[in-house]
Amino acid sequence: KESLSFYSTDVFEVAREPAVAIVRPANADELIQVTQACIKNEVPIIARGGGASYTGGYLPVVKNTLIIDTQNLKAIEINEEDKTCKTRTAFAYTETRGDILERFSGWASHDLKLVDNNIKIDLKRIDLINFDAPFSNIQLFM
Repeated sequence: KESLSFYSTDVFEVAREPAVAIVRPANADELIQVTQACIKNEVPIIARGGGASYTGGYLPVVKNTLIIDTQNLKAIEINEEDKTCKTRTAFAYTETRGDILERFSGWASHDLKLVDNNIKIDLKRIDLINFDAPFSNIQLFM
């Protein structure tokens, strides 16, 4: 119950509706399973990476909202010999148009390389778990 209260609060505000549950997936497969189950059963979801918000952006606004805590979903691979680093971070975003609300989860991956003491991006990739439904005129920029 303390966790539900904590996750239903930000720095300045308390959610209109408390979270119904908190899920902390340990890996990508668990995140995919939880997200797909929520979509199938029309359970509202909010992803949160830990930390605090000043905007209320991750606070539940409808009943029975599930919060996915993504702070355990970080992957970093460092190759000191090649001076490269691969990162992978879970994310969620929401698209809205009128009364339609779509929530998406996925991974942002970056391949980084040290060149002349500067970090350069070799590859940036976004993988959406539920990629079949975004609005065609809205783009995700990261």
